[in-house]
Amino acid sequence: MTWLPKSLQQANIMVNPGFLLHIITETPASIAFFLAPSMTLAHPQPHAHPVIQQYALLLTASVYIAYTFLQGLTNDVSRKVAAALAFYHLGPLYRAVCRIRNGEGKAGGMESVSRNPWLHLMAHVLCLVGLVWESGNVV
Repeated sequence: MTWLPKSLQQANIMVNPGFLLHIITETPASIAFFLAPSMTLAHPQPHAHPVIQQYALLLTASVYIAYTFLQGLTNDVSRKVAAALAFYHLGPLYRAVCRIRNGEGKAGGMESVSRNPWLHLMAHVLCLVGLVWESGNVV
């Protein structure tokens, strides 16, 4: 693990990068979905807020699951969990591709990852690749 700082290498701490990428990507998303559900829709629809907030709680659960596997040895269970989380990232990837095909995100301004479909696509590609790599021979 040469990408880790020397202090972590010397401490013999193993960090699973696929799980770390999932945590980094989905923690802000789950907070945003829960606290500002209208911001996630093109047209605010208050009747959809409970569903979006429920989705936020599911994302939070997935972040907690990833956190439990963040450090530790890779085994059959962690590989299967990584494969399941990788499968989840196909949904946001598809949504980002649809947004790009519909012409969103042509301006190259500084936007949040959720607002810029190209950044959104890249974040989920990284998560998918990291988790597929983490899943090893399961996928």
